Amino acid sequence: MNCKEFIAALASSTGLSDLAPDADGQAAIVVDGAYKLTFSVETDDYTLACRVPLMSTSEFRGSYADLLEANLDAETSGGGALAIDAASGDITYVRFIATKGITSASEVNDVVTSILHMSAFWQQHLPKLQTEQAQTPSQDTLDTVVLQL
Repeated sequence: MNCKEFIAALASSTGLSDLAPDADGQAAIVVDGAYKLTFSVETDDYTLACRVPLMSTSEFRGSYADLLEANLDAETSGGGALAIDAASGDITYVRFIATKGITSASEVNDVVTSILHMSAFWQQHLPKLQTEQAQTPSQDTLDTVVLQL
């Protein structure tokens, strides 16, 4: 199925009859009041990006944040990626969906369910990474340790 058919199948299976891509090729749903999934048609009719904001970057800065900024449009990552959306300031779970091989609403539901599971996982674990990062020695400390060896 193509991207529009994927979104139509999602709309049908969730009872959201108004769900359809807008003029920019984007459609969004909110699940359980906690996860906003924004689907956007990418370079062709068979690649759909799904972005799910997880937390604000104001809560998460430093080296992890620097790494995430490069991932927002990482279509070649093969799976989901964490990224920082500079426009919104959110750490976002991004997953590119190859819709060409999807043939049923059941498969659409499986894809969306896996996105929700990974979003929940990362939303739970990102604060732990922030805590671990705060406990990581600074570069100055590492240089000192290396010199002492």
